Amino acid sequence: MFDIPIPDQSGAAELQVNPYVARLFLSEFSMRGGDAAALCLALNFSYADLQVPGFRISYLQASHAIRRVLTAVQDPNVGLRLGIQRNLVSFGLVGFGAMAAPTLCDAARLALRFQEEAGSLLMLDVENGDDHAVALAMPRFSDVAIEAALVDGTFAALVSSARQIVGVDFKPRAVELVARQPMDTALYQQIFQCPVRFGCMRNRMLVDNAWMQSKVSSGDSMSLRRIESHLETDSPRKPEANPIEAAIESRLREDIRNPPTLAELAEVFGMSERNLRRRLSEMGRSYGDMLDQARKTRTLELIAHTQRTMREVAEEIGFNDPRSLRRAFKRWTGKTLASAMAGVVASRSQR
Repeated sequence: MFDIPIPDQSGAAELQVNPYVARLFLSEFSMRGGDAAALCLALNFSYADLQVPGFRISYLQASHAIRRVLTAVQDPNVGLRLGIQRNLVSFGLVGFGAMAAPTLCDAARLALRFQEEAGSLLMLDVENGDDHAVALAMPRFSDVAIEAALVDGTFAALVSSARQIVGVDFKPRAVELVARQPMDTALYQQIFQCPVRFGCMRNRMLVDNAWMQSKVSSGDSMSLRRIESHLETDSPRKPEANPIEAAIESRLREDIRNPPTLAELAEVFGMSERNLRRRLSEMGRSYGDMLDQARKTRTLELIAHTQRTMREVAEEIGFNDPRSLRRAFKRWTGKTLASAMAGVVASRSQR
C-alpha cells in the first residue's frame, strides 16, 4: 500500500455508489478485531447505515474505508478471500437476473449493464475475440491503491458465480493481472484453475466461447425480463457509453508507450480529424485529456506494483525523459515523484 491520494477528489466525492464491497471489507476488518464502527464514523457514516436498503456512500468514502482496512489487515489475499465468498444472491437483483439468463453470455451482459447496481467499484467491460470473451476491470479515478484487491475479488466472484449457474467445472482460459506476482500464488491457482499471469498491462479474464454459450440450468426468459424491468426502473438514468470514447480509452490502455495520433484514430473511425475532435468535445472530452488520464493511471500502477526506475516509468508511458514525468506527476497528485516512489519502497520494507 502507498499513500498517494485519489487524484480526482471532486469526481470521487460526487459519485454515489452501492456500499456492498466496502461493507465486505469492513466486516472482515471487524472479524479480525478492528473497530469498524469507529472507522465508519471517521468517514461520516455509521456502520449500521450499511445495512439500510438503498443507502449510498461516495466513491471517495468507499475507497478510504477499503484503503484503511487493507493497511490494517496486511493480507495480500484478502480480495480473493472476500470474492470467493460471494454468490449470486449477494449481487441482489442482478444476481437473480443472472440465474434467469438463458446462457452465461446473457448473464454476463446483464452484469455488465447493471454493474453499479451489483456493487462494482471498478469499471468493467467485455471484449470479444475470435474464440473467447475477455472481461476487463479498470480502476476508477486512477485509484490503484485498492485496484489489486478489488480486481482479485471481482474476478474471484465472477468465477464463483459462473460455477453456480453453469457448473463447477467452469474455469477461465487465463487470468491476467496488473499487480506484481505475490510470493505465494497457491490461492490464485486454487480459485481460477487456469494460468494466472502478473505484471500485465491490463486486468483481464479470458473465457472460451464454449463456456460463454453454456446453458444456465435455472434460465427463465420471462423471469429475466421482469428482473430487467425492475432494474431499469430502480436504476438511475445514466448516459450510454459512447463507443468512440470507449475505443480510444481501450487503444490507449493497450499501448500507452506508443499512443496513436488523433489523425490515426480518426482514420480508424472513418472520419476527419476535425470531426473526431468535435465529437469528443460534444462529450466534454479531449484527446489530450484522455491521453493524460491513461498515462496517469499507468504511472500509478507501475509505481505501486513494480520496481522500475523513473526513466523506465517515463519510457513505459511514452515520455521522452524523466523530467516530463516528474512535472506531470506533480500536476496529477500534488506530490513529487521521488517522494511517492520512496514511500512505496518504505511500505514494502515494513511488510
